[in-house]
Amino acid sequence: MRSLALLGTALMAFSGAAAAQDLRSKFPADVQPLLKELPDALVKALLDVRQSPPDTLIWRDGGGALGEAERKAYWDNWEKITGWKVRNVSPSANPPDVEAQVQSGNPQFDVFETKSGANAILEQEQGLLEKLDPELFDPIFAKFPKGYLHSPYWLEYTKSTGIVIFNTKKWPLSGKHPTDVTDLFNTKDFPGKRCLYKFLNATGTLEYPLLADGVPRDKLFPLDVTRALKKLDTIRNDIVWWTGGAQSVQLVLDGECDIGITWHGRAAALFAKDPKTPLGVVWKNAQVGNAPFAIVKGTKRAKAAQTALAYAFQAKPMCTLLNSLGYGVPIDESCLSDFAKTWAVTADKIPLVIPADNGWYLKNYNEATDQFNAWLQK
Repeated sequence: MRSLALLGTALMAFSGAAAAQDLRSKFPADVQPLLKELPDALVKALLDVRQSPPDTLIWRDGGGALGEAERKAYWDNWEKITGWKVRNVSPSANPPDVEAQVQSGNPQFDVFETKSGANAILEQEQGLLEKLDPELFDPIFAKFPKGYLHSPYWLEYTKSTGIVIFNTKKWPLSGKHPTDVTDLFNTKDFPGKRCLYKFLNATGTLEYPLLADGVPRDKLFPLDVTRALKKLDTIRNDIVWWTGGAQSVQLVLDGECDIGITWHGRAAALFAKDPKTPLGVVWKNAQVGNAPFAIVKGTKRAKAAQTALAYAFQAKPMCTLLNSLGYGVPIDESCLSDFAKTWAVTADKIPLVIPADNGWYLKNYNEATDQFNAWLQK
């Protein structure tokens, strides 16, 4: 009897493998190598998309260097697999943008970056997001590293870290130079203009002044907005505000600022092109926010969107993104290049950075923004 049971199990395994191979054989020969390491459920879903009338998937996020890296990491191959196209549009969508799209009944984008974990939670609560297919995404969630967040409706595609950068032509790495984000407020040792982000999207705009004012990193939340603004007053005349990621690095390179904040992917993109870029980088106590992807509720291309997002989060495409830009989820650290190990938010960097409190931002963002904007107008 035991022999018969083992034979039955072997036959089922053989049958399953044969069925999986038959599934892949329905794709063109030049596409089949791209399917080798993909789960069967994803291959089946991709085949469904390929057998549907070809269309264009609209993927909305920050664009620029991120879009270039995404195309290399997963869009080009997803297009080959499905016969569809991906069009990248920017900027990322805010909750009111998403709400308007859903209410229109005809959303003009499919996959999108929510900008923050707080936005993703809000959009989920408001019913603005498509539920992610558990068959495609539960295996992905099971491999997510510690500290990377997800829900049945969204998943982080990277940690977005507000690192401090400084011009090494002014402060060479061989001499005294900034080593902590609080050095933004150390005008005695590091005089000059400071480039800060003109929004409160977990990029240290409120957190860094509080740290510089003596608040311990584990006591930052709930944020004391009044105290943070009072500390910002001490460098008000030295602040240059930026609103776009490209500005954040270019202003420092051009000498408009000597020190400032940027998203780590922006700096990484520069070093990928030129390792001799004259910027110093500070990770210690940097604010790390959540940058999730989601699918807008009501899109007519939901099946395609599900497969595109699930394909992006396979270990190999995600590793390609990390190796290109330093953005991504390190699902498999064994495939990371030296560049990615330097720039990605891997397990060794988690102790250095400070996570955003999504719950606080969700409840207090609008009020805090009103306070901040009123302070800007003084």
